Amino acid sequence: MRRKIILKMLPAALAAAVVCTVSGRISSAALTGDVNSDGLIDSKDASVILEEYSLLSVGNDGSFNAGEKTAADVNGDGLTDASDASAILSYYTYASTGGEHSLPEYVSRLSADKVLKARVIEDKDYSLMNGRYVALDISIDELLETFDYNDIVTVKLNGYELDMPLSRYVTNIDVCPLCLYADPGNQFLFGYEGDVVYITSSYEFVGLTTGLFRRAPEDSKYYYEFNSDLGSPVVAEISLKEKSGYSRLMPLNNLVRDYVREKYPNLTDEEYANFRMIKMGDIAEGVLYRSSNPIDPVLSRNTYADKAAEEHGVKTFINLADSEDEAERFYGFSDSYYSKQNVIYLDMPLVFGEDTFRERLAAGFRFIADNEGPYLMHCMEGKFRCGFVSAVLECFMGADADEVEEDFVRSYINYFRVPDELHPEIKSLIDGFLEREFGIEDLHLADTRAEAEKYIRGLGLTESEINRLRARLSGK
Repeated sequence: MRRKIILKMLPAALAAAVVCTVSGRISSAALTGDVNSDGLIDSKDASVILEEYSLLSVGNDGSFNAGEKTAADVNGDGLTDASDASAILSYYTYASTGGEHSLPEYVSRLSADKVLKARVIEDKDYSLMNGRYVALDISIDELLETFDYNDIVTVKLNGYELDMPLSRYVTNIDVCPLCLYADPGNQFLFGYEGDVVYITSSYEFVGLTTGLFRRAPEDSKYYYEFNSDLGSPVVAEISLKEKSGYSRLMPLNNLVRDYVREKYPNLTDEEYANFRMIKMGDIAEGVLYRSSNPIDPVLSRNTYADKAAEEHGVKTFINLADSEDEAERFYGFSDSYYSKQNVIYLDMPLVFGEDTFRERLAAGFRFIADNEGPYLMHCMEGKFRCGFVSAVLECFMGADADEVEEDFVRSYINYFRVPDELHPEIKSLIDGFLEREFGIEDLHLADTRAEAEKYIRGLGLTESEINRLRARLSGK
């Protein structure tokens, strides 16, 4: 059985365009790869190699001299071809994000044939309380003898194949739904002494989805227990999938959000509040909106979102982030337009496939079906939980994958002013979330309307509730 990771790969041309945006000087002693002898190993060398390969591939004589041939034969197979250019681009991305190996050392680590094995640790102090951490009995040093940070690895575990980046930054867990996290000094995961390596996710209970854990009895002090039917020990096999494959996503970890309105002179007040109408597919104009939190002042956007909701006549709010008690404690809540409207407080976790999320999402959809609009959905930023829920409803009402992606990216533009070259990576996040929850291979090839309706039916909504939900959103 193979579980699909949400991380998607860029086409080669686009990947090249991304790595060309970074420049780093390589030691002049590293002759291999520096085909144009400018002291750099970068995309220019890859381009020169591809030009030479285009001559050779149609039977023409090449233009390289002996030294250039040696420099171009990156993988040591005696040929000058696209695989050499690809290795240079991959290495350039690696070196530009802090990689310390030389090009020959790096190339020697490109093989997918090496497999590390690590026993799953039966950690009762943390994993069984949370369910999102699977600790492995392997040292960070041992892991780095074969792999490098930002490599995409495949972990075979209990019949599943999981593709994920090897990371040393906890922030990567928020960007990539599955991560092989090396925690030096046990700074993040408690319960051990020394370094810890574990599979983790911010978006799913990886211990449950792989069958390693199961729900514990109600009288247990833990939420989960290890699946005794599997026997012991359970061993994970780790192999290379793509060298430095995660490096191109690293800029997403460094996005900066400001909290002062004046820092966003090019945005309207509604854009600053990440407030917008959703109008695609069969969703009627002026029926469905999304925004940042209109009552939580932490982002300094609440008053703008609250004002926009009032101006657009929103009557029904779906609060994905807060409980009612939490909401009423926010400063200024009682004076807000929001506080006087029809609100459901769902307090949803960030784990889209978890039972609590699904149960509360179903309650939110029923609330829309049973109450009059216009409607506004929000979480804290209006980006992840709201982004996923908005995407489900957009698909349900007949929007195509491109429309869904563009709406998801808009939140990143409003908060982080992300450049165009990062848009494909951000789009891959929502594609992956929907593909995982819908159980499909490719959102762009799917019947989005049918898949979303099947998903909503799987939440437990009846045919009558689904029809009422559709009618409300279509304005009929």
